[in-house]
Amino acid sequence: MRLRYGTRTLARARPGTRFYDRMAAWPVAFEAGMKEALRRHLPESDYSIYVTGHSTGGPMVFMISQRVPNIAGVIAVENSPFGFIQEAQHDWSGALGKVAGFERVTKKRSPRSDPFNELYIRTWRDRARYAGPEALGQEGPQALMRLPWLMEEVFDWWDKTKARPQFKAEYIITHNIVASLEAAARAAATRLKMSEDETAALVKHYLGFPYPQSGGGAKPVPPVLFCISKDSRDHSPEVYQEVVLPMFAKLDPAPKVRVTRWGAGVHTYHKAEPDLPLGIAPPVAEFYVHAIQEGYFVV
Repeated sequence: MRLRYGTRTLARARPGTRFYDRMAAWPVAFEAGMKEALRRHLPESDYSIYVTGHSTGGPMVFMISQRVPNIAGVIAVENSPFGFIQEAQHDWSGALGKVAGFERVTKKRSPRSDPFNELYIRTWRDRARYAGPEALGQEGPQALMRLPWLMEEVFDWWDKTKARPQFKAEYIITHNIVASLEAAARAAATRLKMSEDETAALVKHYLGFPYPQSGGGAKPVPPVLFCISKDSRDHSPEVYQEVVLPMFAKLDPAPKVRVTRWGAGVHTYHKAEPDLPLGIAPPVAEFYVHAIQEGYFVV
């Protein structure tokens, strides 16, 4: 994955440690924590809930959207879809090709295989991989002529943010990494001394996180309103038209899904631009308010 990330830094949890146990069990802890927090603080009798998950947070809120009865919609600004759709996007390189000005690469990529016990440690490279495409979209190819300056901006950003927690663990769900989801479930089941049937049920539960729930009694996927920015590295109109919207349309029942592309903005949609001190965040928020008030999310 060097084309996407450069050098990746990982903390690998050793079997038998608390770190390992937590890396195995966080998916169900995450699910249970979200359900309990929403039940406690935003009860069904008093609230309708609209969820958003920026970037790889998107598959996590899609997962929870059917598991909490009063989640009424997904306000998906630069928000990735279900993990199984994100997995399909991995094979479709239109987003990168569109930004970079190259023809779309049609060679099938190797599927992601992140082990569940590897915690990704973010570095300045995570800003650099967005800074390049964003500068290209906003300035054109001449942006490369100021590469040292651009890198100074990246390092300045990193100096201001590196004191925050800089780790990511959600890839096994957000990219539907089946082998790692099963391995995590089996590791958790072993620690809890589950029976064979209990283990099988837990594996099935883990493997369901990247997919919508279906069948009798399942809550339908609520309406979704995607917003994407002009110079997003990962969210192009083409990938929505060719992958995301068709895959949502195949769900049974198919939810209401629309996508709006804004004429400004980047993946970090509150990043300042000329004449936009908070990026596109304020008009996007107003857009969603109108969508809620005018009944888009009413089914």
